[in-house]
Amino acid sequence: GSQPFVPRQQSQQSQPSQHSHPSLSREATEEHADDDRLKGGKIRLRVLRAFNLRNTALGIMPDDVSDPFVVVRCGRQEFQTDVIQNNLNPVWKSGHFEFTVESESATLEFEVFNAQQWHAHDSLGKLEIDVAGLSPGTKAVTREPLDEGES
Repeated sequence: GSQPFVPRQQSQQSQPSQHSHPSLSREATEEHADDDRLKGGKIRLRVLRAFNLRNTALGIMPDDVSDPFVVVRCGRQEFQTDVIQNNLNPVWKSGHFEFTVESESATLEFEVFNAQQWHAHDSLGKLEIDVAGLSPGTKAVTREPLDEGES
């Protein structure tokens, strides 16, 4: 199997890597006044890109591949990226989504969907990040493997 991707400060890489495991690149900044308590803090987040997504397109056209977009959730808050047509290595570079941390045990949930199959909730992969593991007042660009579930 492939190795998990190691978080890094700068992502210079524009080509998909040799790793075939699908992954999602994100940038997050956590801001709050009291370092001891996450509740009430804010997370500003951008979805940058994904690599090596699964193709779940119906294949009506010969070059037809998934049309991915990402839904990001934290508690009851939810944001969604634009759809990138026909691309298994999409680059979103989304605007900043801002989440308010509702509890110490909050998680950021990322899920990539294929817009062609949205009615079927066709998930291309998921990623969960514990908010407690983020460092307050810092900015990080990371690339993490997606859990494809049962494929």
